[in-house]
Amino acid sequence: GERRIVTLTREGGIGKTALALEIADWCEERAGFPGGVFELACEHFRSVPEWLSQLLDRFGVPLQEQRGDLLELLAGRLAASFPPERPALLLLDNLDDLFGRDLRRDAAAVLETALTATPALRVLATCRWPLGLADHEAEVEIKPLDEAEARDVFLSHLTSPACKSGFRASWEQEESGLARQLIVLSGRHPQSLRLLARQLERPGMTLKRLVEEARADLLKVLVDPLADDDASRLQKVRVSYQLSYRHLSEAGKLLFARLSRLPGGVWCGELPEQFLGWRELLGENWREVLEQELEHYALVHYESSGEAEGEGRFAMLPSMLEFASEKYRIDDQKDWEAGWLSFWRQHLEAWNEWIAGRVPEGMALAPEFHHRLVMLAYRLFEQTQANWLAAFDALAAGRDGAALCGLLLRVVKFLQLSGQRVLERA
Repeated sequence: GERRIVTLTREGGIGKTALALEIADWCEERAGFPGGVFELACEHFRSVPEWLSQLLDRFGVPLQEQRGDLLELLAGRLAASFPPERPALLLLDNLDDLFGRDLRRDAAAVLETALTATPALRVLATCRWPLGLADHEAEVEIKPLDEAEARDVFLSHLTSPACKSGFRASWEQEESGLARQLIVLSGRHPQSLRLLARQLERPGMTLKRLVEEARADLLKVLVDPLADDDASRLQKVRVSYQLSYRHLSEAGKLLFARLSRLPGGVWCGELPEQFLGWRELLGENWREVLEQELEHYALVHYESSGEAEGEGRFAMLPSMLEFASEKYRIDDQKDWEAGWLSFWRQHLEAWNEWIAGRVPEGMALAPEFHHRLVMLAYRLFEQTQANWLAAFDALAAGRDGAALCGLLLRVVKFLQLSGQRVLERA
């Protein structure tokens, strides 16, 4: 059937509100909805009755006239105000709290009532996750910007000609220079771009220093240096992420924290599932928790690889990854941490053997298939590189030289084949 709710979803600060407001303004300027365009910001509502009362007020029923069954009152008002020939648009911004675990059922009943009352009503909503109204709802995920868009957005937030000139010069002269590094650190996330631009204009700040500060503590940098203490709770990235995190179960919180040890994300598909065995590392129900909680609440996002059908990666924005790192307490994860290091040691050792031409025990291969085994190992190394390099970083930080050398020996053949220099990193 016809979907009359469009929900813009994904992480806080990704641009859902800005896009929704642009759409509403566009519709109003062109008289696309003869019944009118109605807007309601919902981030401050802590109960469904409070929200319902404000909806009624927005549609012309003031508080002093709100008596009896308010759902019936809403249905009657909408049916009378918006016959089929007078379609109306309702913009509901920031529905996260109302459509979290505790209030979702009652909040959904309000929208069901409104949509059933009149076929003329259309709803444009913003929420980190779908509202769960499958019969009425179409979800539109707002993705991070592409690189060129992110550059332009960053520049648009700079007011200093000197800062703009320096950023452009770095961008044009260096393929992996400071300007491009800053865009990578932002995750091409609109709110992060705005905050980084504000930071760059602080007195005495330089591109080099800002990149260094962001690498050292990205979430600390992602605040507005010009904001006062009463700034909106949705304007601080850490607080924004916490609004999603609080909806997780204990299993979801545990998996979220552990994913901070996988900065390259979780590679999924037929090939990784056959040769990686994420269940061993992440637990029996890892995929269910990942999809039903972490992805649903916009803490991770899935990106198709485009290389093979059904193959892709669950990953986090750089700032989200750092937020997850704050939740990972190594003293509480000692057994899992040891298992994580062992997981990569075992896989790297096997893949190193394959590249060296040594066939796995019990596997008989004709000579012409040896090359395929080498290429398979190379792809496994390459696709998981950010994750096993995180193990190198952990061992280097712990000054465990013997373990670090042992891990290095397990990637020698890959490094020879690829020409990379991991020793410089470690």
